[in-house]
Amino acid sequence: MEKYCFNLEYSGDFYKLIFLCGSKYVGSNVSDKRNVLRKHLLGKNPLYRPIILEDNFIFSKKTTFLAYGDIYMKTLYDVEFLVSLLSDTILIFHESISTGAETGLFLGEPSNKHKTCLIIPNKEAVEEDKLGAFLRLSFFKGRNSVKQITYYPSIQNNITSVNLRNLHTSFVNNSVGEVLSKKILDFIGTKKNR
Repeated sequence: MEKYCFNLEYSGDFYKLIFLCGSKYVGSNVSDKRNVLRKHLLGKNPLYRPIILEDNFIFSKKTTFLAYGDIYMKTLYDVEFLVSLLSDTILIFHESISTGAETGLFLGEPSNKHKTCLIIPNKEAVEEDKLGAFLRLSFFKGRNSVKQITYYPSIQNNITSVNLRNLHTSFVNNSVGEVLSKKILDFIGTKKNR
């Protein structure tokens, strides 16, 4: 019988899983913020592995994408929470009610607090404070507050009716500016691999 000896320590580099979250995602849209940031991150470090769930999962069985049930998950909550736990870094473009819920879901798990960063449009550009009182008081006050980065987006005013409009944000010229890039890369760099 042969004996095998394994090196229990690995000194090489590991992939860094970066979970990119945000409001409505359009995979085919090159100006979608998550697509722009993914491309930017892949260009900065070959070990970065940005994850956008919508690239792999769908609600319907009539597609080549996985349904949650295919991996024995019951809901979007299950899948998102699992990926948040497995990721080294969580970056959330926080601009909607649904991303607020997502933020609360992830930050309710103590192990996610140190690895989560909210990327928020400046309030003058979108004409409101997107963070809100609940998230601010729960996770963004005190010594162990969660990281947030303000960015300055390009704005498209979508008018639905006389009384309803929404502001759609994107990166200026579909690129991540130098200052924002440095802040995001610094945050990712401070997170230790699993």
